[in-house]
Amino acid sequence: MKISTRLLLLFLLVGVLPLALFSYFNLQGDEETLRNEALGRMSALADKKAIQVKSYLAEQVKDVRFLARNPWVQEAIGTMPREYASGRLKAAGYAREDALTRQYFDDYVEDEGIL
Repeated sequence: MKISTRLLLLFLLVGVLPLALFSYFNLQGDEETLRNEALGRMSALADKKAIQVKSYLAEQVKDVRFLARNPWVQEAIGTMPREYASGRLKAAGYAREDALTRQYFDDYVEDEGIL
């Protein structure tokens, strides 16, 4: 084997191989760092969204409790099922109560800006 071939192989072994190995290990470390950072950001975003959902649901529960305590709503809830069960859906009492209830809830939704 010629000396130039031996020198070329020695150069590749001493110069390029360590550089290639260093690059490979550096790439592995960077990939892991990037993956951990992305997962951390996604986890933080998921936590933030979970807090927002809990807050929204708490507001909705508060609104439902407020409506449930309203005496007019309680009366309507007591009257309408009786009318419905008796089969008097077309009766004037049910229609009037239905219209009033729908109007009340429409006004409530509009005033509260729910939809």
